[in-house]
Amino acid sequence: MQNYTEDALQRAILANKEGLGLRKAAKLWGIPLTTLYDRVKGSKSRKVVAEARQRLSRKQETELAGWVRIQDALGNAPSHSQVIAIASTLLPPSDPPIRLGKHWMEGFLKRNPEIKTLRGFLRNNEPSGYQTHPSERPLEYG
Repeated sequence: MQNYTEDALQRAILANKEGLGLRKAAKLWGIPLTTLYDRVKGSKSRKVVAEARQRLSRKQETELAGWVRIQDALGNAPSHSQVIAIASTLLPPSDPPIRLGKHWMEGFLKRNPEIKTLRGFLRNNEPSGYQTHPSERPLEYG
């Protein structure tokens, strides 16, 4: 597990470009030497490489996360199944059709940490309350 930030890595790369040796830059910024060496030679971060394999682009996911935040602000936080349904409409048409994987929602929540899952709850059927299905898990911004 990495114990450094992308910002620290970029600072180490900049320090190397300004003349500081790779070993010293790696030690100074707490970056593994091989990671710094590979990035200086032009390799991309795991996050950037993984984006190419994602079903939705970063822009589409940002817009979807924004929609979730708006719905939450309106008091109508969408369930996981609603988010997946909306995301499925954003997929490009193809033959055979592209589908979201069964763990897509988990990845979406990891990539958008400002969105959290709330536990489903039941309320009475009186005029003052409503009942939701326990499997429907609304999302919230926060």
